[in-house]
Amino acid sequence: MHFVLRLRVAAFAAVIALCGGVVFASDPWDAAAFSSDPKELVAAAEKVSSGDAGFVVLLDEANFSFEADGKSHTTQRRMVRIVDDSAIEGLGTIEVPWAPWYNDRPTVAARVVSKEGTVHMLDAKALIEAPAREDLDIFSDNRVLRAPLPGVAVGSVIEYVIEFNGYNPIGDAGASDMFLFGGYAPTQRTRMTIDGPASLQPKIVNKTDLQPKTEEKNGRRITTFES
Repeated sequence: MHFVLRLRVAAFAAVIALCGGVVFASDPWDAAAFSSDPKELVAAAEKVSSGDAGFVVLLDEANFSFEADGKSHTTQRRMVRIVDDSAIEGLGTIEVPWAPWYNDRPTVAARVVSKEGTVHMLDAKALIEAPAREDLDIFSDNRVLRAPLPGVAVGSVIEYVIEFNGYNPIGDAGASDMFLFGGYAPTQRTRMTIDGPASLQPKIVNKTDLQPKTEEKNGRRITTFES
């Protein structure tokens, strides 16, 4: 997983790339984070085909919430089922890059549900903070949080939520980010929302066939893309 957040005062620019088929249904991964019944979650996940891949993404979701003063809050949530041993090494560790210049230290919560329905929660003390990997000729204060996820095995479902509080250190500076819809593994549900003051108009570059749903409430505009 790789995610870099930069903030802006006046607007938010997002690039949305790649597209899957549109599906809307009630599944365990549509419930609030960490609230779905473990055994029901595993049973539903087993019905989702992974094709030839070693894992399948059940949910890939991001919410970008920003304010006129440059402050923002970003929430990422992902749920993945391990299908083959080949996926354990890559998905058995969570890694969260961040930049102190733009963000407070992220918060990370995760659980791993075994094939039998046993729940293993990530101990926050297991998170290790270290300098981010850099090119030999580039130096920065970028950091990364890493932790091994407990109980990852074939048949288990991994769920994690990462939250960033951000701010813009440069007045009136712009920022951009990218969110991908599928493309790297079979994906069951993908959702992105952009939430901000109705007076601010984000610039969205949509490279999919998806049409957003937009609503305004209490002076805020919420734009949602889902596939």
